[in-house]
Amino acid sequence: MLSPEVRSLILKGKEALLRERTFSPYDMEERASGLLMVNAEIAQVVHAFEDRKVELKTLQECMLKESMDESVGKTVVERKLSAECNKKYISAREQYELLEADLSELKTLSKIFENAHIMWRQIMKPQLN
Repeated sequence: MLSPEVRSLILKGKEALLRERTFSPYDMEERASGLLMVNAEIAQVVHAFEDRKVELKTLQECMLKESMDESVGKTVVERKLSAECNKKYISAREQYELLEADLSELKTLSKIFENAHIMWRQIMKPQLN
């Protein structure tokens, strides 16, 4: 579900993690501030995804109810099992779960980028004195 723009943003953040050579204080400051900006943009995406998550959860619950109303079973358990096999419900549940997976990935990356921002600031600090 992550758009190419968000994937590009993630790649930009991952590139700023690398320490393949010695950097000047200016370069380190650029990386630290770049990571801060990436994290700010990820926060906006997370917020939008949280809003979408509410919508998808409601849709999922509506699809389950609709599927249960259409299902034929003798017991509630039979009707629920039948409803959970309904293609519309499966689709709604998959959309919700994919969004949750994307949210989890973004939140993890946000923590990594935050720590990397701090790392670059810590490395840079003694070189400024």
